[in-house]
Amino acid sequence: MEYNKIFNIFFSIYKFILIILTLSMFAIVGTNVFSRFVLNNSLGWADELSRFIFIWISFLGAVMAYGSDDHVGLNFVIAKIPSAKAQNIISIISDLLIMAVLAIITYYGYIVATGNVKYFV
Repeated sequence: MEYNKIFNIFFSIYKFILIILTLSMFAIVGTNVFSRFVLNNSLGWADELSRFIFIWISFLGAVMAYGSDDHVGLNFVIAKIPSAKAQNIISIISDLLIMAVLAIITYYGYIVATGNVKYFV
């Protein structure tokens, strides 16, 4: 019961962060469009910042959808299987595959972030 309450608090904070990011991206893009077409002077930083905010929204939104079992690609196939035991096994296998992909992304992301790109060659 206590775990559920803590999860709901973090989920609400997470949702609030996503809403703030979405509204800020909307404001930045809107301001840049106004500036570009009305003032004839584009904001140099607006395109890059909105791109990075969109990337964060995409990744955080995917995590939120996965955490609340709303991710379409993960539930569609599993829901079509009639056996509950088979559904559980496939769900566990899919979670393990997702963990493996995340481990690979984390490993190579760390290599790129620390500048050890010489390991790629």
